Amino acid sequence: GAAGAALRTAPQGASSHASEAQDAAELRDKCTLLHGPCVLDVTVENINDYACGSWVLVERDISMVLKPPLAKQVLDVLEELEVPLAFRLRAELVNLKKAAYWMHQQTVGLERRLAQLASFFHGEHAGEDSHAADE
Repeated sequence: GAAGAALRTAPQGASSHASEAQDAAELRDKCTLLHGPCVLDVTVENINDYACGSWVLVERDISMVLKPPLAKQVLDVLEELEVPLAFRLRAELVNLKKAAYWMHQQTVGLERRLAQLASFFHGEHAGEDSHAADE
């Protein structure tokens, strides 16, 4: 869409290496303002230390790190791609998983109790069946 095209458009003029290094340093400084470890330092070992799973976190981080016009463009593209919907669907799936797990736990317990009752009644009435066949 239009927002995506605006982001894909190359900036006018070439940035010098000094300017890119300064931009990278500014980005790192802004990222250190975010709660938790710096997202630029993520590794396989520390990825679980980061807050995740919420569109609100994405909005907050983008708004804090990028300049307002660019942050708006990025958020517009993400909304155009229905990323917020994906986060809402993820939350619903997590809730569905929790409900399914709870139901599974309940049915396992019920199955166990029914098996005990069936065993009890089967043993109690098994003798009656053999007496009825003798008569």
